[in-house]
Amino acid sequence: MRSALAHGAVVHAAGPWRTTGGWWSPETRWAYDHFDVLTSDGILSRLRFDHVRRAWHIDAIYD
Repeated sequence: MRSALAHGAVVHAAGPWRTTGGWWSPETRWAYDHFDVLTSDGILSRLRFDHVRRAWHIDAIYD
């Protein structure tokens, strides 16, 4: 994983936890996979994969 907030090899991952909504409207439809990931730099973060936009996001950094 490489970002401005965290970088390093993934040493542990949990998930995915899947959520969807807005299925009744193409404009508001969403579908996410959430993962908790620990990287080799010691950062524990919550990642989200957006299936509609085909993009990864960092939702949270745990302390």
